[in-house]
Amino acid sequence: QVLQDSTGRRVQKMTFVMSNYFSMGVESRIGRGFDRHRRQSQLLNKMTYGIEGVKKAWFKRTLTIDNIVDGLLESPGEPDERVVFRTKDSTLPDGPILK
Repeated sequence: QVLQDSTGRRVQKMTFVMSNYFSMGVESRIGRGFDRHRRQSQLLNKMTYGIEGVKKAWFKRTLTIDNIVDGLLESPGEPDERVVFRTKDSTLPDGPILK
């Protein structure tokens, strides 16, 4: 996507794929796999979703939540109340990173 200002000059070029999934279970892995292999046909999309479900549920091991999240920090009462997740692989001490 090319963005232009009011004079028509190029401002920035952005190209990315975004998946709006927040889950740590097998359903998120199925959804991500489906997004990567999405088709133009509704029937093919249903088949793709089924194939991804079989692959992720039967042939891939899904980690348990205690192997994904290392800690949980709640900050109630702050102006921007937030929850911060950290993983064992995180290099930032207080960043909202979940890998």
